[in-house]
Amino acid sequence: MGEFSVSFSLVLCACGAERQTAQRCPSCSCVPEGEVDENVKRRQTIVDRASRPKPNREGEPLRAEEAFRVLRPWLDSFVAACRRVEEASVDEAAAGLRNALGDLETLQGRVENTRRLRPLYALWDTVDEVLSAYNEIRDAYLSALVAPTIDEAKEGEARGQAALDRAAQVLDRFNQHSEWSERTEGDPSQEDDGLVAGAEAIAALSGSSDLVSLDTQGAELFDRITGGDITCPQGFGVALRLLDFAVETSMNKQRFWAVSQTVYRQLTPHDVALQALLDDKQWRRDLASVAQEALDAGFESTAVTAASTNRRRHVQSAIRLAAR
Repeated sequence: MGEFSVSFSLVLCACGAERQTAQRCPSCSCVPEGEVDENVKRRQTIVDRASRPKPNREGEPLRAEEAFRVLRPWLDSFVAACRRVEEASVDEAAAGLRNALGDLETLQGRVENTRRLRPLYALWDTVDEVLSAYNEIRDAYLSALVAPTIDEAKEGEARGQAALDRAAQVLDRFNQHSEWSERTEGDPSQEDDGLVAGAEAIAALSGSSDLVSLDTQGAELFDRITGGDITCPQGFGVALRLLDFAVETSMNKQRFWAVSQTVYRQLTPHDVALQALLDDKQWRRDLASVAQEALDAGFESTAVTAASTNRRRHVQSAIRLAAR
């Protein structure tokens, strides 16, 4: 799906070697004068005409449940427009390419106009990254279309392939998030069950082969909060890593951990004054429930995005096909 061809004219040089029209001979290094590769000139004219109109970036905000439904068609239409550059007339090819470019700008405008709220941060982050990859694909394929040489066209194709691969990886990661509730089968009301089930899920998603490695990853979060003032208690890193995944699924991850660090720094100088709170069993139970609430937010995120699951898989399938 992600393939299209571009043609170049070849001629015999005076030295007898074959070379590309209007390009330096690879054998004798002579530079031809007055030659024009009509294939290249035609494609450059089409891309120039398609790029002239200022795209419309206005549009109604994109709804979460339709996000992946509207993402897939653009990739299909853009690649089809690139194919028609070689097949259709100049006017028809330029019109098709112009429409595809305008559709991407409109889609980006709709995303920019969307108000992002919990628990859908992971979904919108994924949409942002897919659109970023689409921009790279657009730029790379356009550069391949207007490339004056075969080597430059191949370079553009390679950049487009890399962007397709990145988009597929982004969607793979989002799938891991959206399947959170399927992987964590513990009873959320039972802290130990949730921790064990969650640890198993995180170990699989993070590539950790054992809980020791998972605990080490969580200890890095502990050090980020405390600044390395104290050593992370053994086993606590597992709980932090589990919380980190839930936060990434449903919240603004950078802001969450930045606030955690700020709160720690503000409370540390007053640790003696806080001793009464630490001795209060009810307060300690309330504090312990924070992690569970974050996990619940992760479950809610999965439920809210369930409506778009099939659409997301369609986009992923399309990108994977294009990446082959």
